[in-house]
Amino acid sequence: MEEPSDTTPNPGRETESATCENCGARLDPLEWKALGDDAEANEDLHFCDEECIEEWRDEQ
Repeated sequence: MEEPSDTTPNPGRETESATCENCGARLDPLEWKALGDDAEANEDLHFCDEECIEEWRDEQ
């Protein structure tokens, strides 16, 4: 089996799906975005895209 690279969005090849924290859309592991390196970053929060992240932050 091929080793995941550092550029793989889901290097652990997680198989569970997630729900966007902002809009509620179902996301596959290779699709979701996280908050990133921010101080408030939480690996358990998943989003569709940068737009959903911004909308979610505005509501917090």
